[in-house]
Amino acid sequence: MPTYRCHYHPTDRDGLPVPCDSGVLPYVQVQAASAEQAQRLAHKLKQAPIAQVERIDPTPPHWPHAPLTRLQLERIAAQRVALGMRP
Repeated sequence: MPTYRCHYHPTDRDGLPVPCDSGVLPYVQVQAASAEQAQRLAHKLKQAPIAQVERIDPTPPHWPHAPLTRLQLERIAAQRVALGMRP
C-alpha cells in the first residue's frame, strides 16, 4: 500500500489555525490506497486542516528504460562469448 506525507496546519485548543514560526508545516505519514483516503485519514488523526498530500513511495521506472551503457554492452557480449554464443 502506498505511503503518503500529509502536511497539516496546527490548531490551538479552540480549533483555530496557528501560524508556523519556521514556515514549515508539520506532517504525518500514513498508508492509504489513494491520496484522497490519505487526506481523510490524516484529518481524522490530527483534527486539523490538511494543506498538502504527497506520495513518498518510490515509483517504478518508466518505459522505455535508460539505454545500456557501453560497459554494460561489453559485459553482455563477454557473457555471451563465455556461453559459446555469438556476441
